[in-house]
Amino acid sequence: MACSKASVRARLTVSLIRRLSQIGGVAAISATCISYIIPHFRIEALREIGFWDAFNVTEDADLGLRLARAGFEVRTLASQTFEEAPGSFTALVKQRTRWFKGWMQTFVVHCRRPLRLFVDLGARRAVATLAMFAGGLFGPLLGPFLAARMAYDAIFGALLAPASPLEIALSTLWCFLMIAGATALAFPLAIGMRRRKLTRLRASLIYLPFWLAMLSLAAWRAVYELWRRPFHWEKTEHGLTLRSVLDVEMEVDPFASREEPLFDQEAGA
Repeated sequence: MACSKASVRARLTVSLIRRLSQIGGVAAISATCISYIIPHFRIEALREIGFWDAFNVTEDADLGLRLARAGFEVRTLASQTFEEAPGSFTALVKQRTRWFKGWMQTFVVHCRRPLRLFVDLGARRAVATLAMFAGGLFGPLLGPFLAARMAYDAIFGALLAPASPLEIALSTLWCFLMIAGATALAFPLAIGMRRRKLTRLRASLIYLPFWLAMLSLAAWRAVYELWRRPFHWEKTEHGLTLRSVLDVEMEVDPFASREEPLFDQEAGA
C-alpha cells in the first residue's frame, strides 16, 4: 500500500508543480520541480553556477535554488514521468528522512546570508521560497503537537463552547484554520486525481492522516540525523518493478537490500 499511495502522490505532485509553473512562481518552486521530475540541464548553466553542493543529500533541491539565484528559470514539459515508490514502509520513511534532511541543509546553507538571498531572488520570490521551506519543514515537525492540542481543547477546553467574545473569536479562527488546512491538503489532490484520470482512487484520501504521521516521523528523524550524521545518505533502492518481472519464479526477501556498490571504495565503507 505504501508503494502505490506514494507513487500516486508523486504523480499528483508533478501535476500540481506543472500548474504552479504556469502561474509564474518558478523561482519559488524551482527546487521542488527539479526534485520531483526527471531534469534536463544545459551543461553551460551548471558550470556557471558551480554545479551543486556535493555534501547535500538532496542535491536537486540545492541545484534548483542555485539556478534560480543565478537568474535561470526552471520549466516543466508537457509530458509524463513515472516514479517508482519505495517497496516497504521502512524504505519510504528512510527516503523521506533523507529528503527532509536535505531540505534542512538547503535552507541552512542558502540562508547563511539572508540579504544576499533577497538580492538574488527579489523580495517576493525570496519570501515565497522561505514560506515554502517553513511550511514544508515546520508543518511535519509541529503538526502532531498542534493537532493534539486542538483535539484536547475540543474535548476538554472551550474550543467548541466559547464563553467570552475573545474565546468566540479565537475558536472561530482555529476552526477556520483547521478546515482551511484540511481543504488545502485534500482539494489539490482531488483535482489532480481528476486530471490524471485517477478518480477511482479517491477513497485513498482517507489515508492522508497516516501519511502525515509518517512525514512527521521522517521529519524528526531528519532533525536527529542532521545533528548526528548530516552527510549520511540512506539510498533508495530502485529497479524493484523490473526485478519483480524478472524474478517472477524467484523467492525474494523484501527486507534484504540487493544494491550493488557503485565503486570499489563503497564496498568497504
